[in-house]
Amino acid sequence: MLFEDAVGHTFTAQNESEWLQYLFCTLVALTKDETLKFDDFLDWISENPTVFYDFIEWYSDYQQSVMNLRKKAEPEQQTDSKKKVRRSRKK
Repeated sequence: MLFEDAVGHTFTAQNESEWLQYLFCTLVALTKDETLKFDDFLDWISENPTVFYDFIEWYSDYQQSVMNLRKKAEPEQQTDSKKKVRRSRKK
């Protein structure tokens, strides 16, 4: 939500600038450090670029895991729906 408030739209992962803003907002939200300035953050990222790329990789892996869980849940939800239909027909 912090990201949306800061930039005025949801995160879309469209470009490096958006990724940097998202990482910055994530750090501020997690650490609750309201004194962290975006310019200082950019300086730090410039000195530690692997952190930025590690974050992108982690986020991408996380999103893939979520998608895989949803795919696994879909057949279960369909099966549960079929069971409910069968039960209602028996009445």
